[in-house]
Amino acid sequence: MWDTAQHPENTAARTITMSHFLQCQRCGHEVHTYLACSDTCACAPVVMPGSVPLAA
Repeated sequence: MWDTAQHPENTAARTITMSHFLQCQRCGHEVHTYLACSDTCACAPVVMPGSVPLAA
């Protein structure tokens, strides 16, 4: 699912693609839950909220 947004302050009306999925803060691809997004991406898998149990 993709939407697009335009920044009204930008006179060039640059269109930005917005995903409904979480994005990797390092490279902008979809978040790396298990593996890197490609062989050329150096990003490590991201620890998702709730995946690590909290200490009691």
